[in-house]
Amino acid sequence: MSTRLPRQVRKVDDVEGPAVVIPQIQDVDDAAYTLAHSFPGGVPALAQRMGMPHNTLQAKVNLNLTTHKLSLRESVQMQAVAGDYRVLYAMASALDHVALPAPAVVEPADAVQVLARLGEEVGDVFGAVRKALTDGKVTPNERRQVAQQVAEAMSAMAMVMRAL
Repeated sequence: MSTRLPRQVRKVDDVEGPAVVIPQIQDVDDAAYTLAHSFPGGVPALAQRMGMPHNTLQAKVNLNLTTHKLSLRESVQMQAVAGDYRVLYAMASALDHVALPAPAVVEPADAVQVLARLGEEVGDVFGAVRKALTDGKVTPNERRQVAQQVAEAMSAMAMVMRAL
């Protein structure tokens, strides 16, 4: 089982629904390190927002130290504070799972519209796959486009469940 996941996280804005995040694979520890160091103001600013001494957080995300470990609770807090979920995506990928943002709460009365949107999204998946397979080979860009459509369809499916 791989322990790799998002080096970068790319948001794809969907006017009709939630943003879909398509991660690139990165190691869980690398994801925590990158998240902490890419936070505006770096590790000191993130540590302050987390209520932790910056030297402690620096040690916990240091890839060369084995004496300090980032706890699961701290990982969740770090991602929530940063608004960056690359550690979650790394964990999901390492476990052969997918993580998508939860859609907004939908009223049961809107269930028919939500189902119609799901149908459109699934149709987009079929269209992207058909286009990718037309010439008999799938390019990396076509694969990304299919992945985007699949993620949007999965988000629409989650929206159906929220409407019930």
